[in-house]
Amino acid sequence: MGEVYLARDTQLGRKVALKVVRQERLGNQEALERFLFEARATAQFNHPHLITIYGVGEHAGCPYVALEYLEGQNLHERIQSDPPSLTETLRIGLAIAEGLQEAHAHQILHRDLKPDNILIPATAAARRRLRARGGHPRRGHQAPGRHHGHRALAGRRPPRPLEGPLSG
Repeated sequence: MGEVYLARDTQLGRKVALKVVRQERLGNQEALERFLFEARATAQFNHPHLITIYGVGEHAGCPYVALEYLEGQNLHERIQSDPPSLTETLRIGLAIAEGLQEAHAHQILHRDLKPDNILIPATAAARRRLRARGGHPRRGHQAPGRHHGHRALAGRRPPRPLEGPLSG
């Protein structure tokens, strides 16, 4: 539904992951409603294992969501390049479980949990983050528009500078 770019918050002087609606979806009211629903769902969270949303806005008629940017690699990339030890695997698993527990407490179910959606930050000081994507509201908490296969939570792969769109 969206593309993610590395951007700079000029007011606060920090890097952000900027998710924008794909150009071909700008005229689709249902897609725009789902995009905003995704932002609202993500904004509910304040948890060390979930990506933080900083804000939403619109530029030249294109809605965007500013998300926390963490440098690192996704779990799939990490497993391929340097498989984690048993201890690290258990830490990652616990972080994932705690992030999911928080999402469930807000009536959000994750529908696309996979190694590509788990971010392992590059620095030890950064926390493991479940890049919540593919969420689905629990029964009684319906998203606008299409109710099957929508993405209720934001995120995808980490943005990289000057390489154009990174996700779709």
